[in-house]
Amino acid sequence: TILTELMPCSLYQVLEDDIHRLSLPEILDVATDVAAGLDYLHSHSPAIVHRDISSKNILLGGNRAKIADLGQAKIFGSSSSVLSRQTSLPGAMAYSAPEVLTGKYSAKIDIFSFGVLLAQMASGEYPRIDRREEQMFNASTKHASLETLVTKSMSYQPEERPTARDIYSALTALR
Repeated sequence: TILTELMPCSLYQVLEDDIHRLSLPEILDVATDVAAGLDYLHSHSPAIVHRDISSKNILLGGNRAKIADLGQAKIFGSSSSVLSRQTSLPGAMAYSAPEVLTGKYSAKIDIFSFGVLLAQMASGEYPRIDRREEQMFNASTKHASLETLVTKSMSYQPEERPTARDIYSALTALR
């Protein structure tokens, strides 16, 4: 409750406001904060997987972004690469990695969701599973410097996705 009082709106609210489109520096600021939060969660031993990264769960206040709603979060084995069979599907399907449907997944599902979120910020389009490739292309067209991060984060092969720390380093370099 305290965090929501200090952070007046969600990224979803900002992105759905047709008047305000995020600039590249604003996208980089938000994405860097989210990557730092994911790195913090994933670097625990055992790793904490958020399982519900979406624009509604990123709170904004001033020039800072914070990951909210850890209600779906799970603690995974002794490392972030351990597969886990969960009883319920995590998060919003528009942001979900393909492997969540199998019930066997790792912290890399948060990375996929981050890629979808990054594509959403860059393209200004709400994610849709049936338009995923087109939205990745639109995001890369509008902000070419984000193309590699978007495509690698949204790889259908979990092992090809970068770690949150790698994403944080890449975003810091872009800033």
